[in-house]
Amino acid sequence: MTSVIAPRVRRRRILARIGIVIGSVAVIGTAVAFNNLFARPGEAALRLIPSNALVIGSADLSPAPNQTLVFKKIDEALTRNGLDKQIDGAMTDLVVQGPAAEKIRPYAKRGVAFAMLAPEKHGKDFNPEESAVAFFAISDGPAVSKIIKEHGKPMFWRGTRYHQIQNEGPGLMVVEDLLVVGMGNVLHQVELVAEGKQDSILERPDFITEQAKIDSDSNLKVFMAPEAWATFAKDAPKEAQEMLVSQKWIGVGLAIRDGGIAVSFNGQYDAEKAKWLQPLSAMAPIRSDLMDILPSGAYGFTALSQPSKYFESFELAMGKDNDGRKMIADLEKDLSREMNLSVRKDILPAFQGNAVIGIYPGQSSTDPAGVDVLLVIDDQQGSQAAALAERLRERLEQEIQEGSAEPAFEVKVDGDVKRYTLAGEAAAEFQDGIAEGMGDGGAVRGDVLAKDKTITWALIGQTVVASSSAKLLDRAIASLKTREHGLETDSLWQGRSKDLVNGQQTLVAFNIARMVEGFQNSIDMKKWGEDGKCVQEVMDALKGLNEPFAVKSATANGKLSMGLFIPMEYDRMIDLIGQSIED
Repeated sequence: MTSVIAPRVRRRRILARIGIVIGSVAVIGTAVAFNNLFARPGEAALRLIPSNALVIGSADLSPAPNQTLVFKKIDEALTRNGLDKQIDGAMTDLVVQGPAAEKIRPYAKRGVAFAMLAPEKHGKDFNPEESAVAFFAISDGPAVSKIIKEHGKPMFWRGTRYHQIQNEGPGLMVVEDLLVVGMGNVLHQVELVAEGKQDSILERPDFITEQAKIDSDSNLKVFMAPEAWATFAKDAPKEAQEMLVSQKWIGVGLAIRDGGIAVSFNGQYDAEKAKWLQPLSAMAPIRSDLMDILPSGAYGFTALSQPSKYFESFELAMGKDNDGRKMIADLEKDLSREMNLSVRKDILPAFQGNAVIGIYPGQSSTDPAGVDVLLVIDDQQGSQAAALAERLRERLEQEIQEGSAEPAFEVKVDGDVKRYTLAGEAAAEFQDGIAEGMGDGGAVRGDVLAKDKTITWALIGQTVVASSSAKLLDRAIASLKTREHGLETDSLWQGRSKDLVNGQQTLVAFNIARMVEGFQNSIDMKKWGEDGKCVQEVMDALKGLNEPFAVKSATANGKLSMGLFIPMEYDRMIDLIGQSIED
């Protein structure tokens, strides 16, 4: 017989609950895994996911060997704040309530797998409610099976027997050491896999290959199969369909590590279909000596290799129809009319190398405070950055000197370095504008933020170095020429170059500990009253984050990889949460 289909609203509620636990399992829940040093049950459950799955994932609360110490630290912090008991059994509680939940909870292990299956019939519309399935690891399958039989009513789907504990709840069945949750149709497919009558996702060689690309210590792993894109793009606009169907496998991993959370992303795409990505695949990597040429002391920096390639990619993506071509043509016309610059002859040739923006403490302060900016556009890959800088200078001089005989910029030449600095009346107006913007008498220390600010830049061959500080420009020129006193000599950045820079095409990195120090030295917290105390508590909790926050990516040969690292001091964060709950 066929089961009665549960009302849609109730099913959506159940699926939403499953989604919540999957999303949170790798962040807070992972903390209590220290006492469970066994094979990861979530990943083990993948063996029962059918091979037609569009989305496949696992979340494990069991630490990998390199995670044991950090999990112990977090577990102790949770216990200290009385939060550990709130997490135990949380996963199964989301899908089973009432007396049955109380009985099942002691058997719950901290691991789950999940999937979204393709429609059984080709061409049938995809329905998330009918395709979702979750596998909760348990320590005693027969015991849990007995519980759901005692508290649930039997249901059937094509001969597959399962139970429904709540009238509007999901279907439940036990397969070996797993509590399986889903609609009758997906439970039937899981049973076929368990009986060897249908292929498992682990029998797909392409899935096994994708698994190997994600960091093995990831506590959360999610994969999207190539078939998913065509299914999800079915009702999307034409342009979105063209982009989505070019995608192949995508995998994401999230790992809890000592010092922070590491997220890895790997994707594949059809290079013939995704022609707009071809310019990005041809991009050179960021220069390997990046952290030698940037002066020490930075809050952080952003680096792009060959920014001009992004315009080429944009042009290929948007230039397929008349509206896209018109938009690009209008952009070129406006730039020519307003700035007398050509996109093709001036802009793109200037950005064939590396473009780097560094954010530094104000150079006029002895302690990290305030902000100064550094810009480096180098001459690699034949870039003509200096030529564009000269065109822009000429334009600025015309506007600044209008009606004045006084030169707009002071010019100094030292060997192969030609340096320009805002001068005279223009420099005075610039300083007055910054001081006025800072205001007076507030919490912000305007004297720190505004002191010695200017506009200055230097041309070294075709490389352009610019800054808001003459002192920072001097340091940048010295580092660029000698490769000395760069970020690699900075205690907070030392030894990071290989992990951050090598082979990447885009990179954003900031040191939160130094940023916090700079913020505290730039603000008078006492003038913020009670709010200042709250801000101070948060700042104190962030002071120990010495690992840099980083986002990086690279595209090559039909493959896209990205990495994200979020520094975190778990025990201090949990203490702060515990304190806020008490208050």
